[in-house]
Amino acid sequence: MPSRNRPSPVVRPQRPHPGDILLLYTDGLTEARTGENDDLYGYDALQSFATDLAPARPRSLIDAFIGLLAGFGDGLDDDTALLALSRPRPSDTA
Repeated sequence: MPSRNRPSPVVRPQRPHPGDILLLYTDGLTEARTGENDDLYGYDALQSFATDLAPARPRSLIDAFIGLLAGFGDGLDDDTALLALSRPRPSDTA
């Protein structure tokens, strides 16, 4: 039964364009601790990191995030999963 205090999700169909990548991740990434004050890595840092990688292919995107996660060291105390899905460009399938 839905909670009265929680908004209902909004579903909007989206069609990815060639070259688009959908990155799925668990909260272990955004909740990693960074810096001297053990601040959360957070969504803004995630968006900035991903934007700086564009355009990238799924494998290179995942490799870059694996490097980022390794750099967190002891700040990574939750399990983390990543999945990158893409719609290939016509030139990628030739």
